[in-house]
Amino acid sequence: MKIRVILWSIVIFLFVTVFANSAQSATTAGTMRYNASAGSMEFFDGFQWYYFAGGLPLGFCSKEGEIDYNLLLGNYQFCNGTLWLQVVGVPTLTVCSSPGTMDYDSVLRTFLVCNGLLWVNIKGSISAS
Repeated sequence: MKIRVILWSIVIFLFVTVFANSAQSATTAGTMRYNASAGSMEFFDGFQWYYFAGGLPLGFCSKEGEIDYNLLLGNYQFCNGTLWLQVVGVPTLTVCSSPGTMDYDSVLRTFLVCNGLLWVNIKGSISAS
């Protein structure tokens, strides 16, 4: 009887462990990545992949997927392998004071970037991914 209880405990433990690991491997909201086929940074909002709102190219680069904060312009930029592309967005009415801080807002399901004065919503269009 004790052996049967122990065996069932082991079976249940293994089932729960496999189930938990498969659930953790799913993409979570706030996951950010570089999409090489699209040449763009994107993030997952819990339902869909979105591109970061892109702006004009500014300067040359060579490390595809690299992301950097441009203190002079007050925004992030990423390298598409050839050019630095500016990440632009819509300023919110929320004040901030730490330029370059990037935060995922789980309520708005978007990334916000502090430009030193206001938080900027950088959610772009839906990704083809």
